[in-house]
Amino acid sequence: MFIRVASALTLSILVVFSVQGIAQTTSTENAESVSSADKDTTVVATLFGKPIIMDDITPSEDVLATMQKQAGSRGEFNGMLALASLTELSEQIIEGVLDDYAATHTITVDQALVEKFKEKFASSTVKPEQAADDSDSANSSSSNPGSASGGKTSSDEIAQRQVMIYLTEKHMYNALGGKVVFRQSNPQMPVEAYFNVLKEYEQSGKFEIVDKSLQEGFWSPFTPPYQYELAKENIDFSKPWWL
Repeated sequence: MFIRVASALTLSILVVFSVQGIAQTTSTENAESVSSADKDTTVVATLFGKPIIMDDITPSEDVLATMQKQAGSRGEFNGMLALASLTELSEQIIEGVLDDYAATHTITVDQALVEKFKEKFASSTVKPEQAADDSDSANSSSSNPGSASGGKTSSDEIAQRQVMIYLTEKHMYNALGGKVVFRQSNPQMPVEAYFNVLKEYEQSGKFEIVDKSLQEGFWSPFTPPYQYELAKENIDFSKPWWL
C-alpha cells in the first residue's frame, strides 16, 4: 500500500489552479455550518464502487476553527475550505488509482533503493522526514489546512513511500511517455502519463467525481498548457531524484 503516495503530487499541481469558482459553488454552504456536528452525506465522488461523501473530504472541527481565525474574510475562508476539500479528494482518488496501478503492474518496493534513501539522509543535515515533507507538500498544514495527516511517520515508511512513487512514475512514463514537468516537490512529474492513467480509470468507471466544481478542480492541473515542462533530453527516470 502507498502511504499517502498521492501527496507528492496533489498540492504541487493544485497550486496552479484558482479555487475561486469552487469556493463559490462548493464551500459557501459548508461555511454556514462549520460548527455543525451533523455529517454532510452528499456524495461527491465514487472510488472503486465506494462513495466519497462531503464529510470525508471536509477538515475537522479544530482545523476549520483554525482556518476561520486565519482567514481575513468569508471569501478567503471559502477559498481555503475549497482547496482543502479538493486536495483531500484528489489525494484519495490518486492514491487509490496508484495503489491499483502498482498492483496491476506488479510494482513492488525495491528494498535496495529504500536503504539508499535512508543512507542518503542518515548523516545529512536534511532528515528523511524533512526530505519527504519537501517532496510531500500536501502534508504541510500551512499549505493544506485540511490535511488529515496525523502522527509521525517512520523513516522506513517515508523511504518506502518515496521509492514506490519513483517506481510507479517510472513505469507510467516508460509505458505512456508524454510531457514531464518540474515541480519543487517532484523534479520529474510525468503529468501527461498521470492524465492518461486517470482518464483510463475514470472512463472504465473505477472512479467518478459527481460534484462538477470538484471535477473541474481535479482535472485542471492535468490539462495543458503545462508550466515548467522539461525538454525530452533532460528527462531521466533511470534513477530516483535522491541519488
